[in-house]
Amino acid sequence: MVGKLVCILDASAFIGGLSPFMISCHRILTCSSVVNELADLRSSSYLEAGLASRKLKVVDPESEFIERVVEEARRRGLHRALSMTDIEVLALALQEKSKGNSVIVYTDDQVMQSMCIHMELKWRGVRRRGVRKPVTTVVRCKLCGREYRVIDLEVCPLCGGELEVVRR
Repeated sequence: MVGKLVCILDASAFIGGLSPFMISCHRILTCSSVVNELADLRSSSYLEAGLASRKLKVVDPESEFIERVVEEARRRGLHRALSMTDIEVLALALQEKSKGNSVIVYTDDQVMQSMCIHMELKWRGVRRRGVRKPVTTVVRCKLCGREYRVIDLEVCPLCGGELEVVRR
């Protein structure tokens, strides 16, 4: 059985001028942290119009899905580049996918787009084309050049050199 099409909107979708009335989905969702990020009149008006028409709903993800996103972000070295709002939007998408729904995340955030690719979620940019290949992050020693996927290292375990964060 194929589920319904559910669209998840990040703050960049509203800020980029995407109105819930421009999307054809069974359900359109965002989370309360996105609502709290919207400060300008235009994006807030898109949000308010969507809520008033009941075309858009605010749903917060369950903690289980937040933990899954955080774990995947750590594995990919992207956890420092994601805000809590980003994590909640991705968690909401995973939660809807786990219910058997088809999900599309609308975001212009390239790190979020990369996470969508890593987690096998569909995404669409609003104003920007988006990433072609997912971003991952490694740390590289400035002395010996060795690379590590463990982002939380302070110094190179091999030579003791300083490490720098590199996106791939």
